[in-house]
Amino acid sequence: MYKSDLNKIKNIINDLDLNSSLELICDYLKKNIHGYDWVGYYFHDTSNKQLELKAFSGLPTEHTKIPFGKGICGQTAESNKYMIANDVSKESNYLSCSVNVKSEIVVPIFLNNINIGQIDIDSNHPNRFLKVDLDFLTTINELVSEKLEDNALTLTDNRKTTAEPPSTEVKDTFSKFIKLNNNNRMCNKNTKILFVRNRIPRSLTKSTVKIKS
Repeated sequence: MYKSDLNKIKNIINDLDLNSSLELICDYLKKNIHGYDWVGYYFHDTSNKQLELKAFSGLPTEHTKIPFGKGICGQTAESNKYMIANDVSKESNYLSCSVNVKSEIVVPIFLNNINIGQIDIDSNHPNRFLKVDLDFLTTINELVSEKLEDNALTLTDNRKTTAEPPSTEVKDTFSKFIKLNNNNRMCNKNTKILFVRNRIPRSLTKSTVKIKS
């Protein structure tokens, strides 16, 4: 269903840096996929146990920082599993961004089997998200993970990275990623982050959970 869109995204972000890729993905999905009415990328700030918004397309949101465990996004940060809320009004743990939002999907990003961020999509239509959307977004997140892998922040200049680094070290890497953008929390076309190459092997995982109805 989304094969053409996926190929377009792959081709466009191929030579882009991470921030530009995140921005383009958000803009493309918002403009081209019916019912994707707000699209954003959050990354983990493990030091403060919260998510920080790095790129989005749609109406501005007050939720630029979300505590772990709070709302659909915060729950995904803790569970490491995707969530689909077909009717957000039935969610007891939900952060409302707009009265127009009827359904939501959140799909985590993994690097070395570590949940380091997520794509969050709101729809103004109830029951908007199906398994085909989950598969589509999971594949897009794998593209993002590959960019993170190929351009990951080096933990130390002389440290030799092992095949399976401890979770805390990988998470600290992305805390540093957040801190480097402390003065520019949301991606824009003027944002540039310098990454240096790190030999972290590619290892992705997909988690599943029952879709809420």
